[in-house]
Amino acid sequence: MLKKCNCNHCSTRLEFESGNEGEMITCPSCGLETKLYVPPPIPKPNLPPKERPSLTAPIPDPQSRTPTSVSATLNEVRVDSCYKTLRGLIDLIQLLWITAAIIVAVAGAVQAANGELLPGVLWICAGGAAIVMAVASKQAALLLVDIADCQIQLVKRQA
Repeated sequence: MLKKCNCNHCSTRLEFESGNEGEMITCPSCGLETKLYVPPPIPKPNLPPKERPSLTAPIPDPQSRTPTSVSATLNEVRVDSCYKTLRGLIDLIQLLWITAAIIVAVAGAVQAANGELLPGVLWICAGGAAIVMAVASKQAALLLVDIADCQIQLVKRQA
């Protein structure tokens, strides 16, 4: 019966006959000496059984929803779509920063290639700074959006 283990050096999958455990062989992949072994069995996680929903539980009547629950649901949808719009806008702003950075860096490279080395290098540095601004502004804006979301969630929990 074939057994399988990994090389102790390069993790190449090795196959060997049962009974050859403990032998030293040369790995066909890395060429180093490795010891054949039988890996221990992977223990199954001891998870609690899943609770099944009751088949006799009453089905809620959609007509029984109160207007306040509908308006609360609509408000949640508005807030969710607002955050998605903000995140999309943040991505667009980052894309504009990166586009500007590329244009500025290319202009600097052209200027440096034409013999104007100092202004070219300055333009290239400005392009790098614009990329840093793109990443930093996106992270700052996402942080502000997440803070606002956390505040809204806290207010909902207190209500």
